[in-house]
Formats: sequence, C-alpha cells, structure tokens
Amino acid sequence: MNIQICFGQKNKPKLFEVKKIYIERIDDKKFEKFYESLTNELRRKLVFTVVPTIEEADSILKIDFLFEIIIHSEKGFFDPVFRCNLSSKSQDLIWKKDITIDTKGNTEADNHLAAQRIAEKLLKDWLKADRQKKKST
Repeated sequence: MNIQICFGQKNKPKLFEVKKIYIERIDDKKFEKFYESLTNELRRKLVFTVVPTIEEADSILKIDFLFEIIIHSEKGFFDPVFRCNLSSKSQDLIWKKDITIDTKGNTEADNHLAAQRIAEKLLKDWLKADRQKKKST
C-alpha cells in the first residue's frame, strides 16, 4: 500500500490557466482612461475575459505606477514603469513584468501605449506557457 501525505503544499496556478481577470484599480480619476484602455486591450486578445468583481475572477491583475529617471538628449522627463503582478485569488504570484514606455509627454497616449504593451506581453507569455503545457502532455 502506498500512502502519500503532503503538508502545506498546493498546486500553484499556472499562467495558461488564467482566463478571467479582475483588474485591481487605484481609486484615482486620472487613471480611469488607463484602466479603460487596458480592459479593452485584454478583451481584444480574445483569450481573457475581464470581469467586474473578484468573485468572478480566477486571477487579479495589479499594476503599480513607478517612474524611472531617464536622461534624454532632447527632453528631460521621467519614463513611466508599469509594474504588473498577476496573482491568484489566494495571492499566489502567477506572472510579473515591468513594462517601461518611452513617454510622449501626453498622458493619454502614454497610458494607451502602456495598456497595449501590457496586454501584448501577457498574451505572449500566456501563449508560451500554453505551448509548453501542450508539449509536456
């Protein structure tokens, strides 16, 4: 007889299992357009469903807004860094990326570009994880 006992172990969620994403929002009106763009870009990828509540989601996307000081030859401002953390509802980290964009000096354009890049990178990494899963089965 073979008995296995596991303590404190659980199956961590995998990126390829993510289908329904809840986007955790900062309660600040200046980020509304960014979240709207991000929601639209993720939906456009046809893999993810962006859901309005945590209860409906299988993962939570949180984005921290940081700034990186870049010395531009012609311009001297900060490039935004979007630190993306995708976690399960039990707070297991599934995916983490820092997305930096070259600022155009236009917040709306910068936010739209960041939303596109985040969605593209998440989809690219999701597809890679899905292919690896298929190879191993």
